[in-house]
Amino acid sequence: MIKTIFISALALLLLAEPYAVPALTEQPSIVKLPSGSYNVTFTISEATDVEVAVIDIDDSIIVRHLAAGRLGANAPLPLLKDSLRQTIVWDGKDDYGKPLTGSGNYRVRVRAGMKAVLDTIVGDNPYRFHRTIGGLALGENGSVYAYGSAPRQMHHATCIMALRRYSADGSYERTLWPPRAGMSLSEVSAYGVVNLPDGSFLPRTEAVDVPQLGGSPLAYEDSYLIPQIRNGALYVFQHATFRYYALSANGAFVDSGRIVKSPTLPSVNVSAGVSVGGPHYLTLSPDKKYYLLSGFYRFTKKSDGVWFPTDTGFWRDGQIFKVNAATGAATPFISIPRDTMPSVESVRRLNTVGPTAPLELSLMAAFHGTAFDDSGRIFVCDRVRGEVGVYDTLGAKLGSIAVKSADQVAVNSKNGAVYVVCRNLTGLGVGWCRLYKYSDWRNGGG
Repeated sequence: MIKTIFISALALLLLAEPYAVPALTEQPSIVKLPSGSYNVTFTISEATDVEVAVIDIDDSIIVRHLAAGRLGANAPLPLLKDSLRQTIVWDGKDDYGKPLTGSGNYRVRVRAGMKAVLDTIVGDNPYRFHRTIGGLALGENGSVYAYGSAPRQMHHATCIMALRRYSADGSYERTLWPPRAGMSLSEVSAYGVVNLPDGSFLPRTEAVDVPQLGGSPLAYEDSYLIPQIRNGALYVFQHATFRYYALSANGAFVDSGRIVKSPTLPSVNVSAGVSVGGPHYLTLSPDKKYYLLSGFYRFTKKSDGVWFPTDTGFWRDGQIFKVNAATGAATPFISIPRDTMPSVESVRRLNTVGPTAPLELSLMAAFHGTAFDDSGRIFVCDRVRGEVGVYDTLGAKLGSIAVKSADQVAVNSKNGAVYVVCRNLTGLGVGWCRLYKYSDWRNGGG
């Protein structure tokens, strides 16, 4: 319930909770200065969200929105940082910078302790993602890069993908893909463009009925952003071929190639009953010399038409591969013995790994995400054993945390806490996702 309390100088407190209510310890005041501007002053009992506005009493309208934000160390201007007493200078003009022509009977309104609740969304937001988030990467100063499908029409396997950077507080900063206007031909030519006689260029499209930039893995929804930045570049790769494109922090082309070059990857021929499956996790080592590849396997179609992970051969399920970042050579690193792997058609696999058939549900594997800590230990989401296993850099097991359906893992470098996202599916789009925190892996999670 929201209460409205009128205090002298027209101060409003909106109380979002019936307890721990912020209070005005100095009532708001507005004082005209000889210069023609005004000093707006108030003091509140605690660091909370505030909104300050000037109201024309005679017309009951807001004539100037002065400030809004949370008091404290990160209070935005014009609010004073680290101060519960606030003094804001108002120039006497409205929100458009024009002199006021009203009665001059102005009061200041202060709102505090507010909480926003979504009511409805009208229209489309061009900065939202549509249905796929294909990876996050942590950048400099706490910035976050997010890669996913934009809210536009799709055409078969192609769609409008977007790679965007956000500040540490979640504010949108820039789009790296699609390329922004004004970039040079040398910065974007590798993405696939049409060169014009005057030296300019146009994006090349592969689908005449849908706006879409072709020519690189970034044009497809089956592409993923590697969560670590390597040599200042962001890497987007295509899941079936591991072909990658590297972008600089401003979206310019840096490099392209294949992450996995040897041995030969499984062929993809759906009509012949051969493909690749799994969720595909790539984790770059702290020294940038190799990747850990997990959740990738050869996918085959049985005689009854149902697809299952293969349980034989180099690219069988139940393995984590170490991929040399310079040569692209993949070698088995951590494996579950083949004779202890649950049968691809067994109830045990369904209850531990999760569904892997039909083709639309091929996003579960024996191993999912991996992570490194600052001491050379490797944390592995092991869905067969129902744990997050802890290994050294030679693959020797050091311990584990018992947790079912582990999907992704991260380690806090400051306190050693282990965070595990667990994901369980019982059908297409049906299941649950949970986040767990463990203080210490040495005692099984603590």
